[in-house]
Amino acid sequence: MTISTKENAWRAPEELLAEYMTSFDTAAGTISFENEALFRKDEEGYQLVWDDFLIFPNLISADIIRVSTTQAERGAIPDRNGRILAGKGTASSVGIVPGKLENREEAIAQIAELWKQLRNR
Repeated sequence: MTISTKENAWRAPEELLAEYMTSFDTAAGTISFENEALFRKDEEGYQLVWDDFLIFPNLISADIIRVSTTQAERGAIPDRNGRILAGKGTASSVGIVPGKLENREEAIAQIAELWKQLRNR
């Protein structure tokens, strides 16, 4: 938070108007704004003249500030026949490097069995 005063910030001999810049990060992104605060001198020194708008501009005492987050659920994307192209679930993949494939016939049989298991999930 940055607080500054101007030469003409004195509203009266006993009152000072201070301008300040507020910036903070929230779940909804960064919020920044400029505001003013009035300080009035009494027998104990300068005291802040409190008002709700010091928290946020245009805030009144009846306002409630709340931030909540909701985890989004993935929707289904079907093709024209209704088959799901993208949606909620588990994705699996199998990769083969032909030059590193040993015992070709046995490997093909194992891969085919894995493929059947993945398709039946």
